[in-house]
Amino acid sequence: MSSLYEVSSLFLLIMNKPNIFGQVLGILTKGNKIDVISISGSWAYFKYNNNNAYVKKNSLKIINNTPVEEIGSVTIKFLNSDTNDEVYASQTINDLSFGTYTYNAKEIYGYKLNSTTPQYITLTSQNPNQTVIFYYTKISCSITIHYINENTNEYISDSKTITDLSLGSYSYGSIEINGYSLDDDQTKTVTLTESNPNATISFKYKQILGSVVIKYLSNLNSDKLLPSETINNLKLGEYTYTAKFISGYATLNSSTQTVTLTSSNPNVEITFKYTKLYGSVTIKYIDENSEKSVANNDQYSNLEFGSYSYNSKSISGYKLINSNTQTVIIDDTNLNQVVTFKYSKILGNITIKYLDKDSLSELSGDNVLTNIELGSYTFDAIHISNYSVYGDVSKTIILTDDNPNAKIEFLYSEILGSITIKYIDNSTNLELASEDVYNNLKLGDYTYSSKTISSYAVVGNSSKTISLTEDNTSVTITFEYKKVEIEIPNDINWNEVPYISTYYIKPVVKPGEEVLIDYYITDYYYKEYMEKYNLKEDTWGDDNWTEEVWNNEIFTVTVRIEGQEDKIFPNLKAGDHQVSLGSFSTEGEQKFSILCTDKYGRNSHELFNFFLVQNDVEVKEYAMTEDDLITYNIKNTDDYEVKKIIDLSALETKNITTIKAALVEAASNIIPQPKTYVCVIADTDGDGKPNNWWGETQVVYADDYDKEAVLEEATNTRKGIQQLLDDKKYAGYNKLTLLPGTYRVDHKLQIYIPTQFTLDMNGATFKLNQFTGNSSLMIELNNTFDSHVINGIIKGDYFGHDYANSANNSEWVNGISIGGEAKYSSFENLTIEDITGYGSGNGIANSRDGSLGYTYIYPRSIGNNFKLGDIDRTTGLDLESTTRTTSDFRDISGYEDVGYLSVSIYLGYQGNPCGTWNLICHFYDENKKFIKSIDSYQYRRIGIPKNSKYMRITILNESYPTNLSIQYFRIPTHCSFKNINLSNCRCVGMASAAMKDLLFEACEFTNCGQSSAKCAFDAEDGWDMMQDITFKSMKFNTNPNNHFLTCAGHNFIVDGQQYGIIYMWERTKSSIIRNCTNVKLSIQSGGLENIIRHGIYRIYNNEFIGGSGSENLIKNCTSNDLISGTIINSTLTGICDSSFYRNCNISIKKTFYNYLSKISLIDCIIKGDNDLAERYKLSFNGGHLDSYIFNNCKFYGKSILANHVNFYSGKFIGCYFEDTSIAPNVLANSNDIISFNNCIINYSDNNLIFYSPFAYTKGSFTNLYFTKCTINKINSNISSMIYAYAKPNGNCNFIDCIINIPENSTLFDGYPSYISNIENFIIQLTNSQLPSNIKLIGDNFISNTNLKFNIN
Repeated sequence: MSSLYEVSSLFLLIMNKPNIFGQVLGILTKGNKIDVISISGSWAYFKYNNNNAYVKKNSLKIINNTPVEEIGSVTIKFLNSDTNDEVYASQTINDLSFGTYTYNAKEIYGYKLNSTTPQYITLTSQNPNQTVIFYYTKISCSITIHYINENTNEYISDSKTITDLSLGSYSYGSIEINGYSLDDDQTKTVTLTESNPNATISFKYKQILGSVVIKYLSNLNSDKLLPSETINNLKLGEYTYTAKFISGYATLNSSTQTVTLTSSNPNVEITFKYTKLYGSVTIKYIDENSEKSVANNDQYSNLEFGSYSYNSKSISGYKLINSNTQTVIIDDTNLNQVVTFKYSKILGNITIKYLDKDSLSELSGDNVLTNIELGSYTFDAIHISNYSVYGDVSKTIILTDDNPNAKIEFLYSEILGSITIKYIDNSTNLELASEDVYNNLKLGDYTYSSKTISSYAVVGNSSKTISLTEDNTSVTITFEYKKVEIEIPNDINWNEVPYISTYYIKPVVKPGEEVLIDYYITDYYYKEYMEKYNLKEDTWGDDNWTEEVWNNEIFTVTVRIEGQEDKIFPNLKAGDHQVSLGSFSTEGEQKFSILCTDKYGRNSHELFNFFLVQNDVEVKEYAMTEDDLITYNIKNTDDYEVKKIIDLSALETKNITTIKAALVEAASNIIPQPKTYVCVIADTDGDGKPNNWWGETQVVYADDYDKEAVLEEATNTRKGIQQLLDDKKYAGYNKLTLLPGTYRVDHKLQIYIPTQFTLDMNGATFKLNQFTGNSSLMIELNNTFDSHVINGIIKGDYFGHDYANSANNSEWVNGISIGGEAKYSSFENLTIEDITGYGSGNGIANSRDGSLGYTYIYPRSIGNNFKLGDIDRTTGLDLESTTRTTSDFRDISGYEDVGYLSVSIYLGYQGNPCGTWNLICHFYDENKKFIKSIDSYQYRRIGIPKNSKYMRITILNESYPTNLSIQYFRIPTHCSFKNINLSNCRCVGMASAAMKDLLFEACEFTNCGQSSAKCAFDAEDGWDMMQDITFKSMKFNTNPNNHFLTCAGHNFIVDGQQYGIIYMWERTKSSIIRNCTNVKLSIQSGGLENIIRHGIYRIYNNEFIGGSGSENLIKNCTSNDLISGTIINSTLTGICDSSFYRNCNISIKKTFYNYLSKISLIDCIIKGDNDLAERYKLSFNGGHLDSYIFNNCKFYGKSILANHVNFYSGKFIGCYFEDTSIAPNVLANSNDIISFNNCIINYSDNNLIFYSPFAYTKGSFTNLYFTKCTINKINSNISSMIYAYAKPNGNCNFIDCIINIPENSTLFDGYPSYISNIENFIIQLTNSQLPSNIKLIGDNFISNTNLKFNIN
């Protein structure tokens, strides 16, 4: 019987079981009709695609409830499964309506059911009368009887088993067992039942045991020498025992005794008796040579056991040669001992040594006097060349009985010299370079050469030789120089100034610790890094990289340390350097700056920075207590949130609508535990893990869950933690360690960490209470100094957040942040997970109390007042200029107290309105009297000279910006994020804004960046205020969109990144990417046109998995997939269009990679993989003139220079082809040439040259040149070397070539159609010998007189 129902809800899930945790078979929509077979509880049963299926009954409404009545019967049988006989009378039930019936088996005494019960039967029109059979087996019984040692549970007699018993009661008695007594009932009874047909009876026995007592007695007085021993629990029988060894005693009677234990005498006693032992010592005094006695022996007897020591005698004329005291031990094995003292007659020896005082090495052979009489001796030191005696020159020694052997050591010090080399301006007598001092030199001749000093020439000899002697041990060499005026080119661009940058600066050093600053210097065009790929174009003669150009790129670096004289380092080459600032004893911030100057006097910008000198801070730690939880109203337990992951992998269509419908359906069947809420989460992969369906997640609250009460708890917890932090800071503590647990906090305000304070979370979790809204922050280091948050978990409200009712995609619901001018502060060893917005961030921020804003002083607009002109750096007066603009006076009052300012656009997207980053700031006092000019850089800090009240700004470009202003931002500086594990941060993992000298180290990203900004790491909104940032050992796991993205910023150093894609937008200037592994590269822009906006990237020592370097130079890298750009000294897989490769090893893994419209390869090796079934293609795509250049390249394996659409032009110089084919296009321009110069070309296919593209193509022009090439056919195929598939017009030239092709080969042939399309084609062979019996032209083309051969 079935009924027709209609779906009344919007969606209805079809399940394979009558519960919500089964597999989803499909979805019914409103209005669908189904034939319901039966209804059980809240589920309706029907057939779906011939499968059993279930839906919720409350989403159906009945349409037809008029069943079709039909009648059947059921017979129930109860049979013996062995004999098939009935064990109970059958039953027949008649007049049953069609449908499904359930029947249970009967319990039948003496029988066991074999069939399943209940059984289900369905009566239908096809099967109206059916039979149900239940099978039984007769129950057979048994009894097993065991006889057991009750102490060991071991069987002590064979067990008995009685079988084939019927159900009922049985009694059995115990038996007698030798050596044992019954310790149990004499008779036992068991009853065999259906539930217990097999029974066991156990009789327990106790074993009869005896004992032996052994005594150890003295024979004199029967005293006990050892405690008696009692051995219990012995079985009856015979036992033998041996007397124990007793030191100092011997057994008096037999050392073994045997006893027998019987039932009548189970306990026996044995006695061993002993007598005491004594020993003796004899002392002898012997001459070691004659072995005769030199004194009478001494004898000691009747000594008890023990240790005895004896001293030697003093014997005149002899000396003891062995130990003065000897000890012997009298024991059982050494009763009689002998002590021997040996003596020898006394003679003396003296050894005289001559040693280097430092190394103690011998300077002359030893003077040894042997077998001499005792007495007094005096010796003088000898003279040793180039050494002087160190200490006494004469020494006396006395030989005595106690000291007959003596050693005299005369110490010498080597006479060493020193040489100082000075480099002096002969007109000013000033040092041009730091003097070189060579100390501890051996005496002798030395030759030194003068240094090369930029802009100076040495006067006189450039090499000088001096001698260091015993009379002249300190010498000074002076090289005098005269100034050589550097010829300054007429077209020098004074605005193209050098560039300087620093690497990571250690932010905190200890007093006395040496401070080292790593930095990089180069010219405007980065010639040091760019090498032969210099972007500079002028007539100076130094555009092309050569050793001479390298040596002439000389810079002077000036380091200014607050409170010290400037340090000048001249004649430095471009590249990486390190300078020592020395060490500092005074604690506090230490300021310094560094800039470089090129040989023409152009200055880079001056980098101003600082670090903290601080000794180890005494940790004053407060450990949170349970009482604090009560005092501060803090709750550290949280079990409100429950996650329920629903497997929706079986859904055929997965989109927002279907996923949400499925989760809504699942949520409707969930009843949360009291005072909890359940997040119903989609798993569309079937791996038990949530997928990124955050917007569709359903939250089901228990009826008694009080949102307001929980919010109040979370607010109290957050306030309590804040108060606890503030109180402990006020009480003098500088560290708070939390109790473990989970602290649910609200969204209304962040927790502020006090300055100079560390919060150790101690593994605790901060959990954000779910809310409706688009902005919150959990923890902030705001304007802190040396503050830290360590060792914890930050968990957001990702699963419980109210996305539907929150604005702006809830983008700014964030975890942690470093804000304002935080210094020397950090987040370390944290896990940040399930964040709705950004996991972490940093940037400008107002202070906690609002007293500190974004800047120290409100920005002062420079306005529209730049005019063409410059300023004299020595006088501060105006100069005429056509290449620079300068502002009028701007008031900078108040900034001297700050110490720094900057010049830039205030906020917004910022950027560079000047066409250059470089500025010169000129400072004046209150009377506008000139003080100093400082080379500066937009957005960077600029140090302010003392007494400065006004400033003018010169832009190193003809530029008239109107939106510049003067300000100094409060920006996080010298802070760090270390060992942060970010997972499931919805919008961004780390969103960094304004920052300077920040370190990101060992941070790991997983499933971050699902929505909005869609980045795992995003350096964006800080724009040009993101400077000198180091990213070390970052790791990017699976993230759905962008991995590492920078939109702007200056001097980003990406060092050692693992995995992910590095995206750098054009505005990210002068970055470094090095030591990365398994990383894909995606760089925007580069090259000369973008040098101002983009700078020059230094990309080296990486292991890439492909990508694009744009127009940036990539060095010393590997890539296992295609990578484009300018790439040198690298190992690659494949080549890319619009790229340049030099000195690269290129492995070709497949026959075709891409189409080439422009490419150059120089000094490269291209090798096809051995597994390639076809030739690998260089597929040319329409480039003309110099679009394709291959110089000194080697092509291994089978290659083809292929015509994708248009192979018109290309240059191959000094190349080697192991086996190739050439396919020129016949539609080239008249100035296109495909040329091979000094190449070795091997080929094995039918043809070397195969004109393309089609047989019917009539060529407009083609021009091939082979000059000084060797062409080898490497098999015996005699097909034509040149084949006209398409019909060429133009030239094919061979000049000074060696052509080795098989005899009887054809030089030219072609496809035998459209032959007349060849109207003017010349094959020219000049000094290029062919085999004598070669055939010049195929038979099909002989008639075409437009095909000509010129052979010279």
